[in-house]
Amino acid sequence: MPAADKLMKVLVNSRAVAVKPGATLLDAAREAGAYIPTLCYHHRFKPRAVCRLCLVEVKGEQNPVPACATPAKEGDEITTHSEALRKYRDTDVQMLLARHPNDCMKCEASGDCKLQTFVQAENLEEKWEKVDRGDPVYRPPLSHHTKQTAHSPPPSQPVSSSYIYFLKFY
Repeated sequence: MPAADKLMKVLVNSRAVAVKPGATLLDAAREAGAYIPTLCYHHRFKPRAVCRLCLVEVKGEQNPVPACATPAKEGDEITTHSEALRKYRDTDVQMLLARHPNDCMKCEASGDCKLQTFVQAENLEEKWEKVDRGDPVYRPPLSHHTKQTAHSPPPSQPVSSSYIYFLKFY
């Protein structure tokens, strides 16, 4: 058997599986029949690991790693579910929900939404107060793209119509 075709042995939740070189921890977990939630992963695209829901614990690693983007190595011991991972995932989902529009009934993905499915399966509730994006009092932080001038209203006050009129002719 050529070296490139040699399978690697990986333990997923104490279950031994064999995966091809180049496989990810997510591939190994799926081979073992373990469920790892994902939002940003798609098999046709390069993994970005931005949703962080696929975090797993690997023996010998100090911190959890994203299963979708971490290559499996010979002898890896992976834990897909623990109390610490549940807390990580809960926090990640809460941050996503805080900025997610709550229009599931109007959404074209309703019923086929990974976020909705995960929230329902984990019995999660929103813990953070939503801030409407159209709130006239809300001001995003100043960045290098905006400049505070002597004519700018303080960030905590709503913009008045006279100020908008002023901006038109400034």
